[in-house]
Amino acid sequence: MKMPSMALVRRRAALIAVCAVRALSTTSERLRQLGRHASIEIAPRQATRYAELAKARPSAPRTVFVNFVDTEDEHFAAVEAACAVLKAAGLDPVPHVPASRVKNAAVKRLRALRDAGAASALIVAGNDWTDICARVDDVAACAAALLDMRPVFAGFPEGHPYVPRGGARLSEKLRAHGGSVVSQFCRDLPFVLDAWLDATRGDAEVIFVGVPGPAPRAKLRRFYDLCGVGPSAAVEAVSDDADADDVVAPARDVAALAAYLERHSIDDASVRLHLYPCGGVERCLAYVEGLCSGNNS
Repeated sequence: MKMPSMALVRRRAALIAVCAVRALSTTSERLRQLGRHASIEIAPRQATRYAELAKARPSAPRTVFVNFVDTEDEHFAAVEAACAVLKAAGLDPVPHVPASRVKNAAVKRLRALRDAGAASALIVAGNDWTDICARVDDVAACAAALLDMRPVFAGFPEGHPYVPRGGARLSEKLRAHGGSVVSQFCRDLPFVLDAWLDATRGDAEVIFVGVPGPAPRAKLRRFYDLCGVGPSAAVEAVSDDADADDVVAPARDVAALAAYLERHSIDDASVRLHLYPCGGVERCLAYVEGLCSGNNS
């Protein structure tokens, strides 16, 4: 068998190197794309501090989801105030609206949030899953039809005990009311990402793919348990995912999302990274800044 000439070997090596550089450049650009369009979730009490941080960090996510975790009615006023603070800072607040909490006051509650600067609202169950599909639909209809607010719905790529598998119900809501989707973070996102996005993209205006932000391994375990997701392979693995402080970054999930964007040539902001700041807001902002500058992978 004739051996290839050294010149041919060199040409092949050069071609491989060029392809590798192009692949690395493409991956870096997709990561920067995810950083530029990233969103984040905060608690109402963090709004003022977040507005200050966002002013100092141009790369900070501009779309800010404001969670609703307290069972007291007074907490709704705190969510409303947080939206006003964020809007005044030039940010886009997306408040959580628990369908089981607003009940017959949906229009009043949604109007207050709209007047505080929220153009969209995440309609969630609110920990009461009795007849939840109809209740979420009712609140979404109020938001979209009566108040010209864009509804956002929760998505569960790995399924949910009270939500039918396959995404059919989610698609029904999107077709009926329009709007977007933000996903719960997953145990193993790379294994479910492609199928879930393929099934959802055609109906959603924007899909926010949720991942936990950088956080100590022990804290991530608690968040996974709290959300009923189960132990994550990335969290449990003793690998390069953790630095000296045992902080786990979402590199695996973000890389899977970047690869999806590249395979499907998604160049706009229709599929975005959404960060749950399990390890603190400032860690998340530093991570996003790294994505935007090409320093995180």
